[in-house]
Amino acid sequence: MVQAYWQVGRLIVEHEQAGQARAAYGARQLEALGQRLTQEFGRGFSAANLRNFRQFFQTYGWTEICDMPCRELSWSHLRRLMRVADPQARAWYAAEAGSQTWSFAALDRQISTQCFVLVELKVGKLSHQDVGQLDMYVRVFDERERQPGDNPTIGLILCSERNAAVARYSRLADGDQLFASRYQAYLPTEAELQAELARERALLGDERSRDR
Repeated sequence: MVQAYWQVGRLIVEHEQAGQARAAYGARQLEALGQRLTQEFGRGFSAANLRNFRQFFQTYGWTEICDMPCRELSWSHLRRLMRVADPQARAWYAAEAGSQTWSFAALDRQISTQCFVLVELKVGKLSHQDVGQLDMYVRVFDERERQPGDNPTIGLILCSERNAAVARYSRLADGDQLFASRYQAYLPTEAELQAELARERALLGDERSRDR
């Protein structure tokens, strides 16, 4: 079906539009074409869908379509990927979404935040020095690896003490307001991370008990 959508987009551009730019092909023509296709093939050819098919053809080459992990990616995934302007970033997200079996929501979240997250695992009590060290890692990583358009890197420390689970975010290179305004909607809170750590510790303890 994905290949069929691409072929429909190709026909719109090459035959219906005679290779002309999108602006030369009005909404009425798309609606008329949609009606013709619906009469011949059934539902699924609304003007909105035809616009997506056209963009699909204009975004991807045929070789890319054939090599794409389409079995792992739904049409919703592909519509979201089409809106990533950078070809290299788009290819990376497609590969990761396929290999990691991301849901559409997960893919959308990854594209929307588009930032690096450095995670440090620590056994024992968390200290201010640990947070300061991670903040240094974040600064260095931003200087060396962060690309134009990327959001500032996030540092996250996860540690498991004897009787508690602790999670801390670094200061994000002194960008406290940036953290609050740009990341809060996408990242779990420290309390949520602590609860998840505690749950994992309890599961691990149960497994050890059964092994004995």
